[in-house]
Amino acid sequence: MSREQRGTVFAALEALAAEEGLRGGILVAVAREKGAFVTDTDRAWHDAAIASCRASGLRLLGVWVVTRRVIRQVPGLDDVGVASA
Repeated sequence: MSREQRGTVFAALEALAAEEGLRGGILVAVAREKGAFVTDTDRAWHDAAIASCRASGLRLLGVWVVTRRVIRQVPGLDDVGVASA
């Protein structure tokens, strides 16, 4: 999925948060058939989720890669759900 398509997904989330006055957290799961390691594409989803949460005021609880064999958190968030430096 391209950067623009990821942006479209999260733009919808931002619009919903603004329209409904949502204040909470989200968890993003990137699902795919195979693979046990975090990829550049997974990191791109992670970065898009961080940007969207910052823009919408929602808390990012985590981004996870889910396959048939593994569930793995994409690193980069500290324990309060804010992007790490």
